[in-house]
Amino acid sequence: KNSEDLSTELLVRSVSHCLHVIGDEELPEYSKASLPREMSSRFRACTTLAEAIKKLGFKDEISFHQFLYPTPKYTRELFAFIFEKLPHQGSALQQQGAAVSGGGMSRGIVNSLA
Repeated sequence: KNSEDLSTELLVRSVSHCLHVIGDEELPEYSKASLPREMSSRFRACTTLAEAIKKLGFKDEISFHQFLYPTPKYTRELFAFIFEKLPHQGSALQQQGAAVSGGGMSRGIVNSLA
């Protein structure tokens, strides 16, 4: 898939999972569940993610809108920022068994979004 094929649900789950790997344990675990069906709940969930991204230092505008109505360009920028915040080789990410040796997982995701 490329960033144009990324659904709202997959974007929210992916960003939520990355935030948990980075260490934001305050967030609900959306990567293991589906995004709520009700629009008000979807709005709240996406707003929570946007606020967490802001706390990490994201400089661009971010709100629920970027998650509910993603654009390929913005999605690439968002993931580029998040990937910079992920733990590096030899860190907790590898200890959890989530990384592919040599950082191949991150490279593969970045390449698929390009």
